[in-house]
Amino acid sequence: MTETHTESNTTSNIQQMLRHAEMQQVQLKLEITFKRNMEAFKQLAPQIYEQFIDYQPEELRLIYTEDGFLNLVNYKLNNKPVYTGDPAVFCEEQYQAFKKQPTLSNIHFGKTKITNEQHIHPIVINNLIDQHAPLRNNQKRHVDVPIGFMIITGCGLGYHIEKCVNELDIYNLCIFDPHKDSFYAALHTIDWIPILQKMCNKGRMLKLFIGVDPKDAMTDMKLLTDKIGLFNIVYTFIFRHFNSKKESEFLETYRKEFHLAAAGTGFFDDEQISLAHTIHNINQHFPYLYGNTPPIHDTPVILIGNGPSLDKHIDYIKNNKENAIIITCGTALSSLAKTGIKPDFHIEMERSAATPSYIKHGTTEQYRQGIRLICLNTAAPQMTELFDDVCLALKPNDLGTLFIEDIYPNNRPPKLVLCNPTVTNAGLSAALVLGFRTMVLVGIDLGMKDDEDHHSSLSIYYDIEKKKAEKSNNNKNNYKIAGNFGGEVTTNAILHATRSSMEMLITQVKRQNIELTIYNPNEGAYIDGTLPTAAEDLPSFSGTNKAAIIQQLLRDNIKSLTPKTISEKKFKQRHLKDLKALKSKLDLPARIKTSAELHRAMQKIFKTIIACKPLYKLLFRGSINSAFTLVVQSTLFSKNEQEFQESFTQGRKQYQRLLEHAFSFMEKTPLLCDTTVDKDAVRLAEESESNSDATKNN
Repeated sequence: MTETHTESNTTSNIQQMLRHAEMQQVQLKLEITFKRNMEAFKQLAPQIYEQFIDYQPEELRLIYTEDGFLNLVNYKLNNKPVYTGDPAVFCEEQYQAFKKQPTLSNIHFGKTKITNEQHIHPIVINNLIDQHAPLRNNQKRHVDVPIGFMIITGCGLGYHIEKCVNELDIYNLCIFDPHKDSFYAALHTIDWIPILQKMCNKGRMLKLFIGVDPKDAMTDMKLLTDKIGLFNIVYTFIFRHFNSKKESEFLETYRKEFHLAAAGTGFFDDEQISLAHTIHNINQHFPYLYGNTPPIHDTPVILIGNGPSLDKHIDYIKNNKENAIIITCGTALSSLAKTGIKPDFHIEMERSAATPSYIKHGTTEQYRQGIRLICLNTAAPQMTELFDDVCLALKPNDLGTLFIEDIYPNNRPPKLVLCNPTVTNAGLSAALVLGFRTMVLVGIDLGMKDDEDHHSSLSIYYDIEKKKAEKSNNNKNNYKIAGNFGGEVTTNAILHATRSSMEMLITQVKRQNIELTIYNPNEGAYIDGTLPTAAEDLPSFSGTNKAAIIQQLLRDNIKSLTPKTISEKKFKQRHLKDLKALKSKLDLPARIKTSAELHRAMQKIFKTIIACKPLYKLLFRGSINSAFTLVVQSTLFSKNEQEFQESFTQGRKQYQRLLEHAFSFMEKTPLLCDTTVDKDAVRLAEESESNSDATKNN
């Protein structure tokens, strides 16, 4: 028995020694891998190197299990393992399941109502949408295609990341992991050098969001459309490694908000109109909005949108109009006109010539007298001619703004940041530029209770909706968000983006140590940074010398610059000399056989347009982006070569049609202003006038 016991101890000791040696070998390998990875990141992504070279895990650490594999454990939860079994096996099975049935999120384009036959973009896009429609439900999605954009959430030990990058044709990869510990572990377990070499190569991109809040990551990702092209993002392959709360929040935010990329690309007709309207407004010698006045802390503003909550606060506006600056946004002016209340300032952001119809037919010339219009530089002549007092505010990332900055290089007006996507964004931004720090938001609902109207009952929009007996939004595209007074309200993508933009603006201002007090009494969406306030609890204002405040604003914030005049002849000579040479570089080759060839051709063209001078880049980028995106939708998952060729040929025909029209238009009439008319608003106004005349005759 003694000999047997001794042999058992000896065997145990040998096993312990072998395991100890094995662990030392594993530890050495982990350290070598980490050092090599860090050297690579030091060269290609120094910020990652600085963050992790001396990093100490907070919760997760690597262990070498009795079964002979590495695992992650949470030492704050009694070493609870992250993987229940062998991580390598788990990752392999997960990867194979993804290959068999990939998860995709795709951007949907809706057909646009044609309101002006001169506008080529919506005509071409509608044709491409019609082309894709019969294919939508008949094409099987798979991974054996060029993957324009892929999201991986969760690093873990990283084995799945190696698999995806090595075996799939990924062009743009985003890795999101809210836990730095997880990424730190993956720096020890996989070789990142081949991943970096492939994804940092020409035409490819790797973005790492490690330990980043989902909202911050999404803010950065929204910029990707301009960098890599919407056609790369139209199908997003999503590989979800873990199921953490933060990963769920990130993906939910992505699915809700990222398709707005399609709405934010701009398009040729829009940019040409922006250019033409801006030059028209320059030639009118309108003054510009500046923000160099010290903040007006004590003077309150009532900022008015056209949401349904406006109806419930008319009395509040009436009671405080003598002691608060009244600012209306968009069609809220028509609603307020019905109450007899006249605002001090009115905000407009739309460039379409159709928009002024709502103001013209919803107000009278007499009512508009004395109202000071603050509009973006893109505003239509039909809008500015409605007001006696006009001031231009510069729109960020806009072709017209570039021209204003070019002709006034030493006295550039500031841009109206985060003034999109709706006019209430422009209103909030303008109020902050003017120096106001105390505001009451009225009629800025951005969400509504089920079956509730989207606009004030005083609104011309409301009248049109009643005539049509339909809602202005498609209910299937709506979703729930937090309500201002608890519970949930229904919103849509545009209103949600409006809220997000407002929250970002408020956050930016507060980060500058500026105190803001913004009351939100509306029964719509909760807006972070504002104070939900019941109507009866809203402050009453008194003792304000409005006339003096307004005169101060007109003196300090609205400035005329040296008059400039730009003729079409002068514009063509200076800016369009090399236009013809560009077109051939943007043509899609007629002979393309595969999705990979098509992707390379699109990458080349998109790179060309991004490298162009700003005028050409902003003019053509959006429409090229949109057309390419719809061509990719129709061709990427073609069942065979014949289907691919048919879809590509039809798509290319529409794309080339777009180019021909756009280049011809710029050669002949580059500064033609918009002529769109909103027939609904005109018809409604005519009916109203007819009814009024009938009443008088009776």
